Amino acid sequence: MMRLAFILYIFILLPLHHFAQSKKALDSLSNLLNTHPEKDSVQLYALVEYAWLVRNSNISQSFEYSQKALYLAKELKNEAILAKLNNHRGVYYRNISDYPEAERRFSEALQIAEKYNNKLEMAYANNNLGDLLRLTNYPTEGIKFMQRAKDIFISLKDKKGEAYTYIRLSEAYQKLEEYKTSYDYAEKSLTIRKNLQSQTDISASLNRIGDILTIEKKYPDAIKYYKEALSLAMNNNDATGKVASLQDIGKVYIRTKRFSDADSVLRIALNIAKQIGNREQESNIYEFFTELYEKQNITEQAYFFYKKRQEIRDSVFSNQRMLQISQMRVRSDLKDKDLQNKALQVQLEKEQFIRVIGILFLIIVAFGGFWIYRNSIKLKKANEELERKNEEINTTLESLGQANKAISQKNQEIELKTRDLLHSIDYALTIQQAILPTPEQLNKLVKEHFIIWEPKDVISGDFYWVADKGSKIIVVVADCTGHGVPGALMSMMGNNLLNSVIHDKEIHQPNIILQHVHQDLLTNLHTEETKIINGMDIGICVYDKNTSMLQFAGAGIPLYYTHENQLYTLESAKTSVGNPHKNDEEFLLHNVSVQKNMTFYMASDGYKDQFGGTHNKKFGTKQFKQMLVDIQTFNIQMQHDTMLRTLYLWKKDSYYDQIDDITVLGFQL
Repeated sequence: MMRLAFILYIFILLPLHHFAQSKKALDSLSNLLNTHPEKDSVQLYALVEYAWLVRNSNISQSFEYSQKALYLAKELKNEAILAKLNNHRGVYYRNISDYPEAERRFSEALQIAEKYNNKLEMAYANNNLGDLLRLTNYPTEGIKFMQRAKDIFISLKDKKGEAYTYIRLSEAYQKLEEYKTSYDYAEKSLTIRKNLQSQTDISASLNRIGDILTIEKKYPDAIKYYKEALSLAMNNNDATGKVASLQDIGKVYIRTKRFSDADSVLRIALNIAKQIGNREQESNIYEFFTELYEKQNITEQAYFFYKKRQEIRDSVFSNQRMLQISQMRVRSDLKDKDLQNKALQVQLEKEQFIRVIGILFLIIVAFGGFWIYRNSIKLKKANEELERKNEEINTTLESLGQANKAISQKNQEIELKTRDLLHSIDYALTIQQAILPTPEQLNKLVKEHFIIWEPKDVISGDFYWVADKGSKIIVVVADCTGHGVPGALMSMMGNNLLNSVIHDKEIHQPNIILQHVHQDLLTNLHTEETKIINGMDIGICVYDKNTSMLQFAGAGIPLYYTHENQLYTLESAKTSVGNPHKNDEEFLLHNVSVQKNMTFYMASDGYKDQFGGTHNKKFGTKQFKQMLVDIQTFNIQMQHDTMLRTLYLWKKDSYYDQIDDITVLGFQL
């Protein structure tokens, strides 16, 4: 009994912040959980505290213990603890960028805290909801929640919570580019936390000040704050804090052109962020890597990290999730209306009190009766209006709850179907890549070559194809109707038709190959019956090694080649193969005598049609040709890197994502 009383005193009567994030505290909690198997309030509070203490160092274990606490709270029918538990779980979900789930947890925490008049958890829930709005680009709305949290913390004389709110307000005002206000709040937070001697919290405040100094380009001062924060995070085994400090140090190294140091620091940060599953921090590090390699003109690496960040950003800000965040804003508006109605209720109660006092005085004054009657009518109408508004709010909240439940069910169904679909598409990519020529095959057939093959989606409607026919080499680039799954299916058909015409029928003249592929497409797709146009732009080169002659014919894809500082274009037919509206004219055959230092290029229209640049327009054929002229003196690898870098920079600031599959094949014979 004495042991149980002591444990209850530690976990219920003492403030939980006495349990610092230290090995000693964790060992004590772990020992308690191992030696106290009874499912009671002692075990419940131990689970909650242990999960919270390891949130930054072992996020998977934090989730596990938090889930156990949730089940135990429901089993013990301890609804009051769910306010604290939901605030904690919301933070976990926020840290892995699952914002809709975080919003649900914070809202539940606020609702339960208000039910039990738990002002401390009300404050934390308001602060967390405000921070979530900042993270989803609504800082002005977020500040309203944060100010409510600050007022509650001050009324409770809770300095730790007050400092926490100042950090969030600093971040929100930085988002609004109000840097002086942001810095002031960060300084307030640091002052309070130093007085409290909370090492982990001091680290976060130091990082916050460092961020503002970095924006103001006061790099030496910023580094000083970041390194001090890193030292504290390492001493406290705070993994999230370590990543925050390391990535910020890397950011400053980039800005001061210490590229090698930046690369080393960011790789350490990325490794830790992946280990703890912090997707938000991982996304930030990819952004810094993109900046790092951009400034060194290492295009392929910059593009690689740019795409990695886009993958995380797309997964976080999908349409379904942004819909749920919008619902969060609706609930915020309803909350504001509810507060306004409560204020109106207080005002009406004051008026009613004045009216009662007035009745006692105006009994003597006959005319007062009329005034009292008129005022009563107004008050009745106001009460009716207030009741009507409350009914509207309750109806709206009920409808929103039903809609949320339906959306949640649909989202689960969509998530399962999407997961199956993505697995199928990934396997389809494996199949599609298997039928494309390997670099080894191309190296055997041509002297030098490069390939840019960038699907708009995972799989592509573009493909390239080569064949060795003894004394002849055949090189093909094709762009099928559509992209994604429909385009990929067409590309498989196009690949099969080329195999049939060139290998089975042994037809090796490009214009005749095009004619056969055209007729076979019309037949296989039943175009005459369906009237559906599913064509294919295609360019075919046939090189005779005995005569050093190259023959070319194309439909929608021309052949470009450079020689002695000149660019030449061999035009193709304007109509795709497989188009039933193509006229009966034969495909034009071009002949070129191959000379030394000639470079040949075929490309689908994806590169030329990509939007971007300062005026957000298409790259265009004219600019594409000029690029080929500019790079003709480069070796083949430099040509590849330059074209890829040009594409990346062109579409980087575009309003649009990639709009079509992109394929460019360059080769020398």
